[in-house]
Amino acid sequence: MAVADSAVRTGDVALLDLAHAVEELPRTGRRRAMRVLSLASGASAGPFESGLRAAAITATGDESWVAQPELRFRDGRLRHPDVGHPALRIALEADSHAHHKTRSDIVRDCHRYVEMGLTGWWVLRFAWEHVMQHDRWVHEVIALAHTQRRARRAS
Repeated sequence: MAVADSAVRTGDVALLDLAHAVEELPRTGRRRAMRVLSLASGASAGPFESGLRAAAITATGDESWVAQPELRFRDGRLRHPDVGHPALRIALEADSHAHHKTRSDIVRDCHRYVEMGLTGWWVLRFAWEHVMQHDRWVHEVIALAHTQRRARRAS
């Protein structure tokens, strides 16, 4: 997914060209490649976010997870979580060291997370190491949040 998202985001390759390339693949793996292509998004800010979105889709079997969903406040301000499930109001944040290490980064992040929480969104934060080295735990956490929010929504 990270490669497909990157290709769409940079515009280096058109989706139609990727679709034609996928059609030329051997039967083995073609269906999986088509699924990844159907989920490709240029909105994802980078491979870390793409990997987190792929983890969410894999963990829940739900393709409603999107890159950079729009979260609008009553006063009109917008926030865009890295990955989100708008119907269940779950936000996944990919907190890399590169963009979350200075004092001002921490203050900015605290504003974002508190504000998202006050609008009813659950914010789950993941470090790069979580997604890349502790993927089983990431899947378990996302699946549990998904199950809980679905149950709460149904009641």
